[in-house]
Amino acid sequence: MTLDLDADDALPHEGFVFRMVLQHEYQHNKTILQSLQLKKNDPYEPVGRLRPPPPPQSDAFDDIDMADFPGGWVEIGTNDRSGAYDNERPLHRIELSPFSIDMGPVTEGAYARFIAGGGYEAREYWSEIGWAWRAEHNITHPKYWRHTEGSWHVRMMDRVLPLDERRPVCHVSYYEAEAYARFVGKRLPTEFEWEAAATWDPSTGTKRRYLGATRRHRTNSRTWMSLPLVRPPSEAMSGMSLPSDATA
Repeated sequence: MTLDLDADDALPHEGFVFRMVLQHEYQHNKTILQSLQLKKNDPYEPVGRLRPPPPPQSDAFDDIDMADFPGGWVEIGTNDRSGAYDNERPLHRIELSPFSIDMGPVTEGAYARFIAGGGYEAREYWSEIGWAWRAEHNITHPKYWRHTEGSWHVRMMDRVLPLDERRPVCHVSYYEAEAYARFVGKRLPTEFEWEAAATWDPSTGTKRRYLGATRRHRTNSRTWMSLPLVRPPSEAMSGMSLPSDATA
C-alpha cells in the first residue's frame, strides 16, 4: 500500500498523521516516566534494565561560561502544526532586555554545595512564599535526595544513584531553584529569555529550528540552575510563575 503524502487530504499531507501519532506516543512515555518518579516508597524494579552510561571524564561543568544576549527583538513560538503543541503557537516577536545566561546546567555538585552552605536555612535566599513552603513542609533538601552512608544519593525513576558532581540537577521545586539562583547571585530566566538564548542566531537575526549555542564568552561574574541561570543588568530577581509543587 502506498500513501500519497502530497495529497489534498490534510491528514496524510506532509506526514501529519505520522507526526501526530508519534507525539501521542511520546506523551505516554513521559507519563510513564513521571509515574515512576512520583512512586512512593521503593523504586519500581523492572524485569531488566540498561546500565547508565559512565559519567564523562571532564571538568567541563566546573567553571561554566556565560553567554551575553544583547537584547532586542526576537522570534518566540512557532507556526508549525505537525509537531508543536497549540500553546506554542503562533510565532510572534517580542523585545527582550540584555542579559547573560549560563551556557550549561546547574549540576548536582553545585547544588550540594548550596545545601552544605546552609542554603535551606538562610532566609535571605528565599522568597516570602518559598520560605513559607519550606517551613511548612520542613524541606531541607530536594525531594528525591537522601543522605546515606555519609554521602548524597539521588533517586531517578527506577534507580537510586550516588550523587554525580557533573550530572544536571533535576526534580527540585521552583522555590528551591529560585533560592539556589539567589545563593549564587543570579536569577531564573524567563521562558522568553530561555527560548531566545537556546534558539536565536545573532549572525542571521533569525530563530534556529534546533537548539544550539552560537559562541563562548567568559565572565568573572558569579552565575546560576538545571536550566542555565541568568545575570541581568539589574538586581531584580524574577522567574517563571510555577505552582508550589512544580519541578524543574
